[in-house]
Amino acid sequence: MMENSTNPVFSENNAVICNDDEDCIVHCNDANPCKSADIECPSNANCHVHCYSGSSDSVCQGINVQCPTHGECQILCDGSDACKAATFDARSATYFFLQCTTASSHTCTHLKIYFPENVNGEKRAYISAADNSFSNGGADRMQFYAVHGWLDVDVSDSSHEMHDGRMFCGEDYTGSCILDNYSWCCLNDNDVCNNPDGTTLATSVNNNSIMEDTEANPEFTTNDVSFAHMTETVLLCIIIFIFLFCLCFIGCIFFYFVTRYITKMQQQFAASMRDLIEHTSVETS
Repeated sequence: MMENSTNPVFSENNAVICNDDEDCIVHCNDANPCKSADIECPSNANCHVHCYSGSSDSVCQGINVQCPTHGECQILCDGSDACKAATFDARSATYFFLQCTTASSHTCTHLKIYFPENVNGEKRAYISAADNSFSNGGADRMQFYAVHGWLDVDVSDSSHEMHDGRMFCGEDYTGSCILDNYSWCCLNDNDVCNNPDGTTLATSVNNNSIMEDTEANPEFTTNDVSFAHMTETVLLCIIIFIFLFCLCFIGCIFFYFVTRYITKMQQQFAASMRDLIEHTSVETS
């Protein structure tokens, strides 16, 4: 629990501003919804945002939380669509914790999260998710931003439902990978965001060129991956066909010259035999 917690100021322009340098708790519920609000946490203190969807859903849908620069940032989402399409910017926070507690209600779908970097390998970003709380629930996908990729994020998830989205990694988030639908990692083991510190980002960007301008256009489908795999398969088949064609062409040329050589040798042998027979007949006469 935070000490010296203060109530934030709810302004008329749908902004929630916490008193700077003082711990802050923001309560969002049926009586006090925060839908599409901009929440500005204190710069140098801790910040808690609690979203409880009761009789009305989506109390924090579309919120934008600017986490502390030097402080902890904890988000609690409870209820149907409670934090749907929210943005959490915790890249400078000392600690980030997101808890999505309600099962089967798409509590935390379509999120955009900027995670803090790990410190000497110790992760400072944690997500706890109940069944189905991160399931896709529509066309929009999750966007995770972490400089060191999954080395920055720890996810405890009891969900067995499909979730999808994209992880962006690297100093300028130039590397990226598609999330595996049923586990919290990149789709492929060698994707850069699984371990960007040990992989060249340029290679990852080329491998993921099928998703150019993903940040500007985050909507995509797994058909993009299927198309890329199909293109690679077609290209491989063409290369194999060219190789086999060249091999057959060389084989035909070799067979042609070997056949000519054998024919010529047979003709020379037949001529020698005729000469020998004629010579033998003359001597006999």
